Amino acid sequence: MATVALALDVLFALEGKHSDDPADHGGLTNYGISSRSYPDLDIANLTKDEDSAIYERDYWQPRWDQIESQAVATKLLVMSVNMGRQGAIVLLQQAVNDCGGHLTEDGLCGPNTLAAVNAIPEDRLMLELRARGILHYVTIILRDATQMVWAHGWIRRQLA
Repeated sequence: MATVALALDVLFALEGKHSDDPADHGGLTNYGISSRSYPDLDIANLTKDEDSAIYERDYWQPRWDQIESQAVATKLLVMSVNMGRQGAIVLLQQAVNDCGGHLTEDGLCGPNTLAAVNAIPEDRLMLELRARGILHYVTIILRDATQMVWAHGWIRRQLA
């Protein structure tokens, strides 16, 4: 079964420690936690332990511990950081359906979603989940060309 600790190791390898790029809609960011999402936090001085607690509380869905594939659960955490937990779950449900599943794409990770996720071979589901994630970012860039600057990092996260 998946664990948040292993997922956090991957997430921290992908997220930069500190960024204050004016082109970033998130604003000041530290280990992926942004001032836009957390305006009342002292982002510049967050520690890795504080970031871990935020990720576990706000981005890791407790039911993800029931996902048999650590890779799938980790991908959900990574996707949640950039697109929100519900958005990541919708993309997971779409990926399951791309693999022949019949899930309602409601952004809720209930028993039907968990059972379907655990029934699909990891490599097949990861391929579809990565493709859905890349399509999500392409859609953002098509709506706002100024976001092209983030394309490499977004795609790199989806391929991880």
